[in-house]
Amino acid sequence: MRKIPTLFKKEPQNLAIVTADLDPNNTWVYDMGVKATRKYDGSACAIIDGKLYKRYDVKKGRTAPVGAIPCQEPDVITGHHPHWIACEENKPEDKYFFEGYNNLTNKINGTYELCGPKVQGNPEKLDAHQLIPHGQYILQLNSLDYDYLKIYLSLHDMEGIVWHHPDGRMCKLRKSDFGFKKLTCKNKFLKELEGLKNISNIETEITDIFNMLFVNHITHREAYDKVLKVIKSIDITKPENL
Repeated sequence: MRKIPTLFKKEPQNLAIVTADLDPNNTWVYDMGVKATRKYDGSACAIIDGKLYKRYDVKKGRTAPVGAIPCQEPDVITGHHPHWIACEENKPEDKYFFEGYNNLTNKINGTYELCGPKVQGNPEKLDAHQLIPHGQYILQLNSLDYDYLKIYLSLHDMEGIVWHHPDGRMCKLRKSDFGFKKLTCKNKFLKELEGLKNISNIETEITDIFNMLFVNHITHREAYDKVLKVIKSIDITKPENL
């Protein structure tokens, strides 16, 4: 599995976030047949000729383990060289890969994401380890506009989006590319309010507030104050950590 480029250009002074400019190498996302899919937050792996492999990044100046399969040429900037290395059932670090593999009904060749209770803090909230085929969950997006995608990712509980071209090209956009943490601001407020009475009555109002926030109609401070006003208006005791 090759390293996937990012849809938008990176901010020169902060490569952790993107600008609003589409990378000219990714203009193919407008082609017919391109599919936008959910990016899962886990650990990449693959089934190759019926055997289970996990991703292994060979750092610059290091030698790949014997039997490792290159995913691509080394990165021209960092020198990192992604490989696939075979998982081994007798190795503790491969335990969860095999749990996911054993839970997989159709063990067909392809790339997967290992997700589950012991992987990356379980952001996908799964009860058991699973191998999720890459490109399985197709998203219905209304636009490829920067602002639209920023709002979309801020309001959906997912790591990001991967676009697939019929010829095999791919590009991605992660929630973190906008500076968002895995748990969005809106979800954080709602999580802190879990268990309180009348939560269903205010969820829509809170969502509307954060919609305004992410299209820059209001500031974070204004959003915070509006949420507290909603809470007080229905006589709910404010959580201690809010």
